[in-house]
Amino acid sequence: MRLAATISSGLSLDSFKHVLLHEGKTVPLPPKAVEVLLMLVAHNGCAMTKDELLHAIWPNTVVEESNLTQYVFLLRKALGERRDGARYILTLPGVGYRFRGRRAPNRGHSQSVLSHALATGASLRFPH
Repeated sequence: MRLAATISSGLSLDSFKHVLLHEGKTVPLPPKAVEVLLMLVAHNGCAMTKDELLHAIWPNTVVEESNLTQYVFLLRKALGERRDGARYILTLPGVGYRFRGRRAPNRGHSQSVLSHALATGASLRFPH
């Protein structure tokens, strides 16, 4: 099952292989960074608190918030974000983060498709 998200740079996120691709080539990212992106995309523009992300990505583990901050930094770099340009991962001060890119399920699938895709290891596509 595939889902689409509109990001200006033609990226694709393969949830089965846990890789971010740019024009078919793997973008080097730590696996946990890809998991953070998957979680943010899965929440379809809704805010996720830092605690929610920490518990989802590192269950039953004590992790410093700085780890999450570092992965968000790496994701922003991989997505081609610049301070003066478009932001796909928004920081919500005192709250957490929100994925700003738009995603639309292919072939008329419902919004629950993303959750199903993440659970089954399908791919998420980020066309131009």
